[in-house]
Amino acid sequence: MKIIALIMSLFLAAGCAVNTPGVETVPNVQADAVQAENVHITAKQAVQDIRVGWNLGNSLDSHNNGYGGLSIEQTETYWGNSKTVESTFINIKNAGFNAVRIPVTWQEHILSDQRIDPAWLSRVKQVVDMAMDQDLYVIIDIHHDKWVFPSYADYESVKAKMSNIWTQVGNAFKDYDDKLMFEALNEPRLMGLDNEWTGSTAAYEIVNKLNTTFVGLIRGQGGNNSSRILIIQPYCAGTSEEILSGMTVPADENVIVAVHAYTPYDFALNQYGTNYWSASNPSDTAEINNLMARLNSHFVSKGVPVLIDEFGALAKGNNDRRIEWVRYYKAEAAKYGIKCFWWDDGGNFKLYDRNNGSFTDNELLSAIIK
Repeated sequence: MKIIALIMSLFLAAGCAVNTPGVETVPNVQADAVQAENVHITAKQAVQDIRVGWNLGNSLDSHNNGYGGLSIEQTETYWGNSKTVESTFINIKNAGFNAVRIPVTWQEHILSDQRIDPAWLSRVKQVVDMAMDQDLYVIIDIHHDKWVFPSYADYESVKAKMSNIWTQVGNAFKDYDDKLMFEALNEPRLMGLDNEWTGSTAAYEIVNKLNTTFVGLIRGQGGNNSSRILIIQPYCAGTSEEILSGMTVPADENVIVAVHAYTPYDFALNQYGTNYWSASNPSDTAEINNLMARLNSHFVSKGVPVLIDEFGALAKGNNDRRIEWVRYYKAEAAKYGIKCFWWDDGGNFKLYDRNNGSFTDNELLSAIIK
């Protein structure tokens, strides 16, 4: 795989490109050959090498609200997407993506003795292997587990549950190469409270403590985990000045900070909000500009690489506006070396139809991968 990657890197560097019908393919001439034998990819190199990412949303992260009772296959398809197959990752790569995020919910697959159900872990590994076989960067995480509640009262319980899962998952994957990345928690927040999406100083502190625990735990497992690229999020993966100021990044050179930003909210995420956005309107672009500037100020300028590993704009019968938004958003992120992952839930953010194996809009796809 590494030899093929090197050959392809040289092929592309020579000015050649592999084309997908109907899709503009952008050559990647950066660091495909970085991972030669005994050379590890660093977090900065990985972010530099990532062109654009795609989320396999609402598949392995699907759940039955904590009640369980679903088979492995029922869980994966419970939220409306078909079972993940190898051709998904082949098509995603051929379209121009070179990274995927595979969200995983674990809570309904923990047995009474606290082991992860071997059948579920095996399925997760199977899906990861499908993506890794395409030489994609891959992210796995703890996604919708409802026990993640960052308060001092719940800290020890949350820490124990997180550590239990990452002890098992980390050991299961510790011999995988550097293109597999672990993301500690997804949007850790005070679910159900009035300040769920803003948090508090105490909640920020707990998330920092959990992130530090995660990094130390994975590093202590040895193997490739001693240098594996790890991803941590601030409280709720938020991007406000208060939340970013409240984040502490562990002193580890192979850590990436990830946030989620459906910005501006009324256009991108609020289903009852506006369906209009224009790059020529300063009031429309200001939030995106300010977002990228904050991420640069808090992290990138200090040597900490950043991913926006969820971004997207709801489909509201406005694809021309979404395409213009994507182009502007990604261009602003690129100014600071920040890379983005499209959130594809198979619903209103759907880009790739997993039921028929085709992309829903090639013009939108071209804007995303460009």
